[in-house]
Formats: sequence, structure tokens, C-alpha cells
Amino acid sequence: MTEPIKGSLLKGDWSEFIPSSHVRYLEQTGAKVVAVSYMLQKDTLIALLDQLSGLYFHGDSVEAPTDEIFAETFSHVLAYTFDRNNE
Repeated sequence: MTEPIKGSLLKGDWSEFIPSSHVRYLEQTGAKVVAVSYMLQKDTLIALLDQLSGLYFHGDSVEAPTDEIFAETFSHVLAYTFDRNNE
């Protein structure tokens, strides 16, 4: 069985990072974790999403980034997800 590959969208603030505790949590489920930069161009982002079996968003609404580029990337991911689920 192929291991699931989960992406983790990096937070849109002064630095891009994934808390190590989140990586360990995902790895314990058998996933390989791939960092996904919110700064990727849409075409590159879509090509990467096509290779992943899921995408993990860490954080909560209290920490929701206000960066416009992050919000645009988040919108692309949601649109991608809806499109793929409706195929």
C-alpha cells in the first residue's frame, strides 16, 4: 500500500513554518509530510496538489492570517478541492 502524502499549507505570516508537533502527529498516521508554500504560483500549486492525497491546515480562526496572498492561495485550494470532488 502506498503511504499517503499530506501537504501542510504554511502559515502566511512573517515566516513560513510547520510546528514540529504537527509534523509528528501526521507522521504517526503513516503520512509523509510535504511543506506547501503559500507563495507558490497557482499553476505550480495545482501541479503539487495533484500529487498529494490531502492537505493539512494548522492553526485556528484566532490565528487566521490576514495576508492577501495566503487568502488567495487558500481560495485556490478550496476551489481545487470542490472541483476534484465534483468530477
